[in-house]
Amino acid sequence: MNNQKLAISIISISAIILLGVIYFIFVHKYSSTTQTNNQIATSTQNTNKPNQTNQKINIEQPKAKIESDNKIIKVSEEDEVKKMAGLFAERFGSYSNQSDYANITNLQIFMTDSMKGWSNKLISSLRKNNGAGYYGINSKSIVEEAKQFNKDQGAAEILVKTQRQETNDKGEVSTFYQNILVSYKKIGSEWRVDSAIWQNR
Repeated sequence: MNNQKLAISIISISAIILLGVIYFIFVHKYSSTTQTNNQIATSTQNTNKPNQTNQKINIEQPKAKIESDNKIIKVSEEDEVKKMAGLFAERFGSYSNQSDYANITNLQIFMTDSMKGWSNKLISSLRKNNGAGYYGINSKSIVEEAKQFNKDQGAAEILVKTQRQETNDKGEVSTFYQNILVSYKKIGSEWRVDSAIWQNR
């Protein structure tokens, strides 16, 4: 009887040990397989992601190209005189009878003495012919063209093409295009306006 109980105990213990071994092998194998699959999946995801380092290089390449293409452009004296003529034409050709033609008198610091005398006569003529109603005109430079430029002789002629708008006392506005020939004389180191003649429309 005792031998029978001993045999049953041995068989039971062996069965428990066997089940433990089987369980350990199964669980360990499953865990390893799962970990390996996760590593493979992670590796695949990383491979499919765009290379951020390459992206950064590609983004900054155009900036470097722009910087390398930058050039210092020097404006010539002729271009400076052309620009001055365009600004002069805009102010000279923009005034109203209510401002007492101050736009013209304010430009006299940019004129030669002969041009100042001529502009004073022009203002006197405009005042005499000034009507009772309002009159105003605005001019805008479109393009400046050098007809003559001689740095050594200190002489230049710039043709300025303008767009002009007249406004009367009724508030009516008319638009037209008119050229003005601005002549310059160099006095010392400064270019001064020597004449400004409006061309026919």
